Amino acid sequence: MESRKLFIFQGEIASLSDLIIDHHGDWLFITPHADLHQHYPANFIKLIEKSHCLTSKAKLLLGKSYRHAIFDGTTSFNLDALSILAGTLTKESLLILLLPNKCWLDGDSLRWNEGNSPIHTPNFIAHLLDTIQKLNIPLLDLTQKNNLCKDNFIPKKPNGDLNLDEQQTTLQRLLQSDKNILALIAGRGRGKSALAGRFTHQRNAIVTAPNRSALVTFYQFASPTTPFYAPDELLLTTLQTEPEFIIIDEAAMLPLQLLEKILQLSQKLHCRILLTTTIDGYEGTGQGLLLKLLKNRDVDYLYLDQPLRWDRDDIIEKFIDHLSLNVKNEPITLKNRSKESRQIADKEFTFVNRSSLTNLISIYQLLKSAHYRTTLTDLRRLFDAPNLLIAEAKGENQLFGAMIALLEGGLDDELIDQVWQGVRRPKGNLVAQSLVAHAGEKLAAKLRSIRVNRIAVDHLFRRQHIAKQLINFIENYAVTEQIDFISVSFAYDPAVYAFWEACGFTLVHVSSHKESSSGNYSIMVIKALSQRGNLLRDNLQYKLQRNWYWLSKLIDLDLPIVASLDQYFLLQDYEEVKGFANYYRPFEASYPALCRLIIMSKINVFESGKTDYPILSTLLEPQKWQFKQATVGKKTVLKRLKQEVVKLLDDYQIADIL
Repeated sequence: MESRKLFIFQGEIASLSDLIIDHHGDWLFITPHADLHQHYPANFIKLIEKSHCLTSKAKLLLGKSYRHAIFDGTTSFNLDALSILAGTLTKESLLILLLPNKCWLDGDSLRWNEGNSPIHTPNFIAHLLDTIQKLNIPLLDLTQKNNLCKDNFIPKKPNGDLNLDEQQTTLQRLLQSDKNILALIAGRGRGKSALAGRFTHQRNAIVTAPNRSALVTFYQFASPTTPFYAPDELLLTTLQTEPEFIIIDEAAMLPLQLLEKILQLSQKLHCRILLTTTIDGYEGTGQGLLLKLLKNRDVDYLYLDQPLRWDRDDIIEKFIDHLSLNVKNEPITLKNRSKESRQIADKEFTFVNRSSLTNLISIYQLLKSAHYRTTLTDLRRLFDAPNLLIAEAKGENQLFGAMIALLEGGLDDELIDQVWQGVRRPKGNLVAQSLVAHAGEKLAAKLRSIRVNRIAVDHLFRRQHIAKQLINFIENYAVTEQIDFISVSFAYDPAVYAFWEACGFTLVHVSSHKESSSGNYSIMVIKALSQRGNLLRDNLQYKLQRNWYWLSKLIDLDLPIVASLDQYFLLQDYEEVKGFANYYRPFEASYPALCRLIIMSKINVFESGKTDYPILSTLLEPQKWQFKQATVGKKTVLKRLKQEVVKLLDDYQIADIL
C-alpha cells in the first residue's frame, strides 16, 4: 500500500510554488488568514486560491478527501485543524507543514489563552520538536526543497470495495447484532463511514450527521435512496415510513443533549441506532459518548483498527498521534473500567513542573481517560496557558490523580461595570465573570479566586478520597496566597453535587439553559476562604433563594434550594431591572426582579387588555410569555419589554419609592 509523505519546512512560503507544480493533483491550503493577498505572494496565491480553507473552518473538511495539502503554522498552530486535515488525505498524499523560522509567537493561543494577545508557547514547541526528532522527520529549510523526490503523484480512483477481512467481519457483526444501539468506533481513515454506507444496502435506514457535507464518503458506498435529515430537522419531521435504523455519522461532533433526543426518538419510532464516531482528538464531546451518553445502555461496541486510506506505518498518522498524545491503549468502554481498586498507602500532592514533557504527558493521558470533555484545546492550554495551576497526586512512583485550576478575579471596577452591563465579556475569568453577568454580583470579579477546571482520578484508585485531598491541597495553597474563594462550575449531577457539598462548597448560581456537551444545567458552587469571600457567598446565596421562587418555574431541575418567600422589590432589584432596560443585562438574569416589579406595581396580569404593559403582564404566566415569544418573535418581545419597563419605572416613580 502506498505511503503518504510529510515534509516539514521552515522559511518563506514564496518558495513553495515550484514544489506545488512538481506534484500533480489538487492542493488544499489551510491558513489562519482570511485575506490571502495581504499575507502571501501573488504567484503562490494563484496556485491555491481555488482550494483554501481557514483553520477556524476546518471542521467543514470532515468527510471529504484531498490529494495534497499545505498547513500554514508559521503564525498560528491550530492542532485541531491539523488533525482534521491529516484525516482527509488519501494514499500517496503529500502534506507540507510550515513552521516559523525564528519567532514562535502563536496566534492560536487566542483560542485557549485567557489573554487578548498571542503568547509564546515554549512547552508545546518543545513537544513538537521532540516529536519531529523521535520520528526522524527532517526539519528542512525551504532552500532544500529541490532535493526532494519529484515523483508525479497521480490521483487514483477510490477503491469501492471493502475487501479487507476486518471490514467484512465487522459488517457481518453489525448485521447480526440484536442490540438496539450499535456503536462503530474507529480512528480516521478506517472506513467507518463507508461501512455504514454499505450497511444501508441491507437495512432500511435514514442518516443524520453534523452537516450534509460530512457524508461524502458515506454516500459513495450507501444506497442512493437513503434519506438525510439534519439533526434538528429529524426531531421535527414526521417520517412517512418508520426506518429500521437511524444512522448517526460523526456522532461525537453532536452535542450530547441532541444525541439523547435522537435516542429517545428511536425508541418512539421503534427503530434502532447505528452511530459511527472517532472518540479521540477534536470531535467535540469525545469520550462523552462512552462515559455519559451510553452509560447504563445496552450497546454493542465494534472497533475498526486497520487503516484503509493509508498503510499501518503511515508517517502522517504517527506524527499526529504523537503530537496529540493519542496513545493506542485498550479501547475505553464502560465494561473494562470496573477493575478492582488498588490501595495507595503513601500519597504525595505537589504542583507539576510544566517544563517537564513527561509530567504533562502523564497528566493529559489521565485527564483524557477520566473526563469526557478533554480535547486537543485542553492539551494546548495544559502546555502553555498562563494563570494555570496543575496539581498531581502520586504514590509508589505512579500518577493516580490530577487537578487543573485557574487563577481568576482582581478585575478593575470599570471593566466589572461593563461586564455587568453586558457591554464587555473579555476572555477568561469564567466563573468570576458569570457571577457578575448572570448573578449580578460585582464583588465576584473584584475578589481573587481559584477556579477548579478539572479533577481526574484513575479508576483503579478511586474511593480513597484522593479528589477531596487534591481540593484540600489547592485550598491550603489558596489560603497562603490570600485567595478569597475557590469556585467550580459543572453540569448538575446529584452525585457530583454531593461531592462538592461534602467538600464545603455552597451552591450560588444555576444557569437557565442546558449545556450542549452534557445535556444538563450548569451550576456554580464556591467555598469562601476570607471575610470578603464569606460576604460574597452570603450575598449570592440570598439572591439565589429569592430568585429560585421564580426560576424554579422555568428550570426543570430538582435542586436542594429553599425558595425564599421574601419577594419585596428591593434596591438591588431596581438596579437589576434598570440594567435590563437600559443596558444588555440578560433577560434570564433579570426575570425574577421583573416579576417582583410587576407585583410591587400591582399590575393586574389576569385582565389582559386593561394594562398599558401587555408584554410585562405576561411574565407571571410562563405559558402566555412563551406564546407571546412564539407569535411575535423573541427579539421583538424583548425590545418591547424593555420599553415597557422604562415606562413603568417612570410612571410609578419607583426610584422615589425606594
